[in-house]
Amino acid sequence: MKIWTPEHSARAQASGGLLKRTPGRWFFRRRRGDPPEPIPIWNGTLDSCPIVPKPERITQPSCRALEWQDIDQGQTSACALGSFCHALTFLMAKLGMARTPLDWYRAYVTLSGGRGGVEIGTVLGYAMSTGIPTLDGKSVVKVTEAWDADSREAIVSGLQKGAVATFGHDVHAECAVTEVVETDGEENMDVRNTWGKGFGEQGWHFFPLSEVEMGYGAAIIRALELRPIDVGGLPDTEE
Repeated sequence: MKIWTPEHSARAQASGGLLKRTPGRWFFRRRRGDPPEPIPIWNGTLDSCPIVPKPERITQPSCRALEWQDIDQGQTSACALGSFCHALTFLMAKLGMARTPLDWYRAYVTLSGGRGGVEIGTVLGYAMSTGIPTLDGKSVVKVTEAWDADSREAIVSGLQKGAVATFGHDVHAECAVTEVVETDGEENMDVRNTWGKGFGEQGWHFFPLSEVEMGYGAAIIRALELRPIDVGGLPDTEE
């Protein structure tokens, strides 16, 4: 079911939850004090994810059953954090990790001061350098392999290779988990929104690849780690 109407666009634009990407590369730090590195990483060596040619892209099995944390941004402008954390939860489930709920709102307040939008690249850099906190306050989830996607084809290539994505449109960020290829060749992404279970199909909908707005940037996430927080401070984490 494709659900995205002009009314939804107006709602998303009113919240102003996603900032346009800044020019240039996105950066992160592996350890506190290290110089910043450009974010594109794939297997630790490649500067980008290999593109899957369109004739080779297939409808992937649904991953909706892997959902375990419902992130609803409510009246906030936290779609960038909410969609990014949704992506992390699906990847955690795919990798068989402990399903430790993420404190997406705390991360949103840290990055925005609790109001206004956030850029996807800012969230990705934070997740790779500092990590997204868990609700129990005992751990952080750090992204260890990611990709600063530079095209729509790059986004679905990442999905085809088993990664998850956060992308933007209509001043709004959403989480893409798999690709759906129609019989006429139209490409859609199976997307989890941050507007609660009352939207779409229990929070889900298909979104056309052609309507992704690359001016917001997009993050492909492939690997992460759940790291306990040492009371003395993690030596490889930014303050």
